[in-house]
Formats: sequence, C-alpha cells, structure tokens
Amino acid sequence: MWRLSTCLILLLTLNLTGCSKPPQEEAQAKPQQEENLVGVAALAGEKDKKGIIGKKTQTVHNFKELKKQQPDLEEIKKDLENTNYIKQTMDIYKKTGSEASRLGMQQMVEVHKAQYDKYPTYDEFMEYLTSSGSSFTMLPAKEAYAYDEDTGRIMIVPRPAE
Repeated sequence: MWRLSTCLILLLTLNLTGCSKPPQEEAQAKPQQEENLVGVAALAGEKDKKGIIGKKTQTVHNFKELKKQQPDLEEIKKDLENTNYIKQTMDIYKKTGSEASRLGMQQMVEVHKAQYDKYPTYDEFMEYLTSSGSSFTMLPAKEAYAYDEDTGRIMIVPRPAE
C-alpha cells in the first residue's frame, strides 16, 4: 500500500512541477547565455589592460649607471614574512615568476662567461635579450630589473626616477 501511495505522490509532483523547460524556451535561452559569456570575456579583456599579472618586459637597466646616480643602491631582497594570506600568495607568485623568467637569460650569461672568460657587457646582454626574444615577468611599479656586468647577475632594484 505504501508503494502505491509513494508512486502516486511522485507522479503528482512531476506532473505539477514539470521535468524541464519546453524546447522553445531552451532555444531562446541559449543565445542569451552566449551573449552573457561574450560580455564576461569583454570585461575580462578590459580588466587585463590593468595590472602586471601575465605581462612581460624587456626593460633592464644598467646597474653600473644606476650605481653612479645612487651610490647606496642595493638589490631588493624579497622576504615573505607577510601575515595576510592573500598578499603572501601574491608575493610568492611575483617572486617565483620573476626568478623563473630570469633563469634563461642567467644561463645565457653563464655560457658567455664560460666561452669568453668574462661576463657580457650591458650592451651585449641587451643584444642577447632582444635577439633571443626573451622577456621577464613584469614587476610592481616601484621595482625594476638591472644587469650588473661585473658579477653577471640580473637583479631586482628600486625603480630609478625617469
């Protein structure tokens, strides 16, 4: 007896609520969904014009020249002692991204050192950078890349005043 009553309740519920939208309504809803997706993609494209995430640069300053202008200039050491989880995650993303993007060019500097027994000059370094099509991860506004031809290091320094 309870099976019959359960089946009747289920059939009555399905009959009253319906299973899905009629086919005509589904066809009308699909173009609207596609328009919404296009709108979201356009907004994402507009947002992408701002910020530094995912952007690249080939701008590298000459550390010797910067040191002449600012004798106390030092490399920025990135410490990850942030208590805010989101800021710490972004700091890790920026730090590892900038380190990973420098690896290829740092290897090219080491190959040059092994071949010619000296580090490349700033002009040679820039020639390698542009001819290879390499680029570095974009840094925040207060930071810039600099190449030191004495040590052969690509480092992050405070952005010089233009």
